[in-house]
Amino acid sequence: MYWFFSRFVNQDEKRLFKILKSKHINQLKLMELCQKDFMLVCVFLEYFTKGYVGLKKSKRRQIYASLRRLEFDLMEFRRTQSFSLDKPSEFFDMLLLFLHKSGRYTYQESTFLGGMIDPEHLIGDCNQVVSLYVHLWRLFFDIRDLAIKLPKNHIVLSYKGIDIEATSGMRTLKHAGLETLEISELLTVNILDTSDARETQLTVNPDRILAGFNLAFALSSHMDVVKKNLVIAKNNMANAYLKNNKFKYAMKLFSETKNTKGLNSARKHACVFYVKKQKFARALKFAFNQELQKHVYSAWVEYDCQKNRYARALKNSRRVGLQQYVLGMHYNYLSAKLPKKLSHENIRKYRGVLKKMYKVSTRLDDKKISKQIKKLLVQ
Repeated sequence: MYWFFSRFVNQDEKRLFKILKSKHINQLKLMELCQKDFMLVCVFLEYFTKGYVGLKKSKRRQIYASLRRLEFDLMEFRRTQSFSLDKPSEFFDMLLLFLHKSGRYTYQESTFLGGMIDPEHLIGDCNQVVSLYVHLWRLFFDIRDLAIKLPKNHIVLSYKGIDIEATSGMRTLKHAGLETLEISELLTVNILDTSDARETQLTVNPDRILAGFNLAFALSSHMDVVKKNLVIAKNNMANAYLKNNKFKYAMKLFSETKNTKGLNSARKHACVFYVKKQKFARALKFAFNQELQKHVYSAWVEYDCQKNRYARALKNSRRVGLQQYVLGMHYNYLSAKLPKKLSHENIRKYRGVLKKMYKVSTRLDDKKISKQIKKLLVQ
């Protein structure tokens, strides 16, 4: 009953959440959790940092059930085969048959972990299938025995000199000269991976994104590369927020990367956006230079004139030199209330309007009109 109402599927998700929210990442607890359920860590991290609707709680529960079914099927498959897991390298031969030759797995570029929801039809790119390999490996061995290599825009699995192209299940010699990285780096790669444009994503609070980035930073042995990637990832995420008019989130991430150009761009977009919404006071909070302030006040003055709010329009007009415009608009508004012809009989009726017109005309410094109105008032 507790997990039904909880935002977490199970206790392991809750443990991972606490690790993510901690100021100092406990790598020992994280790796213990990875050994227990590697794909749970990957799935929850992807949901936590990218906000896929396809990884909401009910979907994650289905994926975990799918993976348990997959584990059971693999155990059954092993019993029917002659592979000896006393030789860990034969594990890869077993997966070649179990995943690839059987047609269980289909490669799809730049996808997300929601493709693991059907154990009979698994879909994923190189990140997802390498993660799946690690997940199944842990049923028999320690995941720390595995490693990864990172060719450009790709990832391969490595075990004691054996490189596996996990998208096909075949061994490869193409990347023999590349550096071997600890398996924990796979989590970093997954966090920094591009989002699946085909999938709907909820707005993710930057605090969650930063928690994911901090985890990536804590796990990576290539700090210079990760720092650079973190800056790129934060700026990319900030721009994504900006496109969706999530200005607060965008500005926070641009501030994190000290991206002054991006920060000012977000402020400008926010300012223009709220002006269009006629939320002028809010727009002013983002108007960081005189040009934007003038844009806000000019639009505000025009809007108030349209709504016949001339007192406030006149007050704001002084900031942008539009007093004459406001007074002219006010005069036209008042004059429209008069009949086409004024006579001795109806002047008394419109005396109040004429007094206002006289006051506005004197402020306009239009002596000719003010003189004409004064003559009417003394009749």
